[in-house]
Amino acid sequence: MTGRLVPHLVAGGLRFRFVSAGFFFTCGLTTEDKAYCWGENHEGNLGDGTEASRLKPVSVAGSRRYRQLRAGNHHVCAVTLGDVAFCWGSNFLGQLGAVTVGSQSSSIPLKVITGGPVFHRVIPGGAHTCALTADGAAYCWGDNSVGQLGNGSHTSTAMPMRVSGTRTFTQMSAGLLHTCGVSAGVAYCWGGNTYGGLGDGTQTERTEPTAVAGGLTFKGVSASFDYSCGITSSNRAYCWGRNAEGQLGDGTFGFRNFRLVPTKVLGGFSFRALGGTAASGHTCAVTPDDRAYCWGGNTDGELGNGTRKQSARPVPVS
Repeated sequence: MTGRLVPHLVAGGLRFRFVSAGFFFTCGLTTEDKAYCWGENHEGNLGDGTEASRLKPVSVAGSRRYRQLRAGNHHVCAVTLGDVAFCWGSNFLGQLGAVTVGSQSSSIPLKVITGGPVFHRVIPGGAHTCALTADGAAYCWGDNSVGQLGNGSHTSTAMPMRVSGTRTFTQMSAGLLHTCGVSAGVAYCWGGNTYGGLGDGTQTERTEPTAVAGGLTFKGVSASFDYSCGITSSNRAYCWGRNAEGQLGDGTFGFRNFRLVPTKVLGGFSFRALGGTAASGHTCAVTPDDRAYCWGGNTDGELGNGTRKQSARPVPVS
């Protein structure tokens, strides 16, 4: 198992239209809408019916074709072409949405018991999961220790619960202990806020959606490990929250150097897509002409620029 400092081709000859990284594992959807995963598999998060780690992609159990897939920390969720949601992997706090809180993990996809709603997109995070219906109604389930389900309580549940309020969301992202979404151009976040990852100018935990400060108009937002980033309507990137490894991209870093409100990512780049993961201390983004840039922690070469040196501003992927 050799670490890589620059991008390497995934083995197997498969053609992917989307990939999503979890905590020491990766999953993807092929151009034929089939799900494959590879990497660490101690909690069944590869979905192949085993707990054996894999060095190259293995097919997720079942013959289903999926339209959307996303990896969380230790679990994965996907939506079939017929808008049926499935999750697999860790379930100690009910994040699979299929069996009760505290039930064992599953190494095969389990159907999410929605209680009625049909989910168009499912977004797993640390130990919780959120979903959007086709008309933008938001639901969450799993760990709710710091209010990351957004329903006004701290009760963890395996049953999808509607996020408080009547607003609808065009996009949503689940981080380690918080969640963010965009509604009518306004970014909202909720859950844990120790390092200002909610972006509302405070370090106060929120159990319901709270508007991100600054009056910016967002078209996308990404909740990660105690921090968040977003892309505005003018394609500029802003980040807020924890900045120990420079993951905010504002040229600074340090354990105590966190930001409570959005701060502009340096470089003047226009980005069309951006994101981190619930377990990451780095951020990556793609420009309109498909050039990739990353910034933040780089201990294992996660910035893809051929070094292990962290960067507090965007650097091009080699």
